[in-house]
Amino acid sequence: MHKILKDDKPRGIIIAADEKPRSGYGGAAALYRDPHLRLSDLDLKPPGVGMVQLRVLWVSLCGSDIHAVEADEDGYSCFAGPASGWPIVLGHEMTAEVIACGPGVVEFEPGQIVTSDSLVPCRRHDCPTCEDGNFNYCPRAYLIGFETDGVFATHATLPAKSLYCINGLIKAKGRETAIRLGTLAEPLGVALNALWEGERSLAGWVRTALIFGGGPIGCLIATGAKYRGFSRVVVVEPNDRRRVLASTVAEGFGFDVVSSGNEVRHGCLLADAGPSVVFDACGSIDIDDVMSSVASTGTLVTVARAGRQSASPGALITNGYGIRGARGHVGFLSHSLEILADPKCDLSPLITGELHGLDELLSALQHPHSFMDDLKVVCRIAD
Repeated sequence: MHKILKDDKPRGIIIAADEKPRSGYGGAAALYRDPHLRLSDLDLKPPGVGMVQLRVLWVSLCGSDIHAVEADEDGYSCFAGPASGWPIVLGHEMTAEVIACGPGVVEFEPGQIVTSDSLVPCRRHDCPTCEDGNFNYCPRAYLIGFETDGVFATHATLPAKSLYCINGLIKAKGRETAIRLGTLAEPLGVALNALWEGERSLAGWVRTALIFGGGPIGCLIATGAKYRGFSRVVVVEPNDRRRVLASTVAEGFGFDVVSSGNEVRHGCLLADAGPSVVFDACGSIDIDDVMSSVASTGTLVTVARAGRQSASPGALITNGYGIRGARGHVGFLSHSLEILADPKCDLSPLITGELHGLDELLSALQHPHSFMDDLKVVCRIAD
């Protein structure tokens, strides 16, 4: 077992808010006003059927966590994704050690190191979406850290079906590196799912990608695209600090990072026909403007819940453009772990900040704008 920093008392970072529904918005932004955090003791109970109790080792911060804490001009949470049941423990990206298994769990045992999906589909036989294998779009799915207790804590209890052993990553990179890098498996899975949605329409096309947003998800989509054989990949990131950091990641994978879409158009960074797939990883693009430079029958894939984008149907019809949403990562984390374990693939430059312990994590989260110039910030919870 591994010693929890400072003490062994079960504690977690709780997000709470006033429940005041409003119209015209979605998710937490439609329901929760005055989001705030506190560090509280947790009441650990034995894991139930199909559940696994974990000692959290490392966590990483997702943009969704930060948006959940941020408040808009009316005081409502900025997170537009599904949210319910607050107050709950925040957080969903982690590595952890198994400490106890509930009834019916045979695939894990105490001492194993795991990471996790953050989206939990129902997997029921009366759910046609799950029966078709489309787990990420299950209408009954819920989000760890937003609709049930998450992992910004010393301990967590999660479904066994959502866990993945990271033995291969530990063997390839060593335990200390693996338990830190393993927190990237979930966001990398999000990127791989987005790529899968984009590649569905490509058939025999030359694969080129234009990605708006050089944050963690944008960079992971770019690295995944190069890893999967895209011939040219360009990331657009206007933030100077993030563009420098994204360029450091790009050096190891061979994609370009520019400050605006105009550089792509005028610099001929992509083929004259335009990119075959565009990814929105920022939520602030003008869809009509972006699609005007996409190859005919090209596709826009969005993974950003922010913004209120709209598109003119005329251009979509004339050019046969497709627009797809990509949610989640269920079914992709095994591939994420394979990529992270690949000696030719170094995603460590994506981690640009490190915290130690729940107290530091809480203090940082109480100033969400402090993360704007970082890519991925991780936090060590246990030695």
